[in-house]
Amino acid sequence: MNETYSTPSQDTVNVLRDQLPADLNTSTLYALATLVDARGAEIDTLHAAARHAVDTRGGVTVVWLVTSDSFAAGYGDMDNRTWTVGIYAALETAVADVWRKIIADDGIFNPIFTEQAVITTLVPNPTGPTWTPADDEGAHARPPAGWASTDDTGV
Repeated sequence: MNETYSTPSQDTVNVLRDQLPADLNTSTLYALATLVDARGAEIDTLHAAARHAVDTRGGVTVVWLVTSDSFAAGYGDMDNRTWTVGIYAALETAVADVWRKIIADDGIFNPIFTEQAVITTLVPNPTGPTWTPADDEGAHARPPAGWASTDDTGV
């Protein structure tokens, strides 16, 4: 890697500090700020309504989806391909992996870190001794109960 990186601007650090969780460690914050300044990284965190759902409902997991351009030209250029770098359980892991791939010269440009809330539900195990399709007919086709969007029969 023939690029040199310097300490990120304090303005970038301050913007990220306001946008990201307060418990994010300082080294990850500065590594992410350096990616913003040097590689055009963007961060998209959950909106307030999604954050409320994560905090108050069970069966929701937060992950970080990282995508990237294939060329150094600006994000979204017509000659760039966008590819998925990975899906991570923690922002710290995502940032570390992106840096590892940059050092390995894997073509990470303009990375976008997107926080996603993933709804997880359990379905009966068809090989289990107590479940048969007749016991819970259509269970695989029904959405989980208890969510406001599924309680409304007009959806």
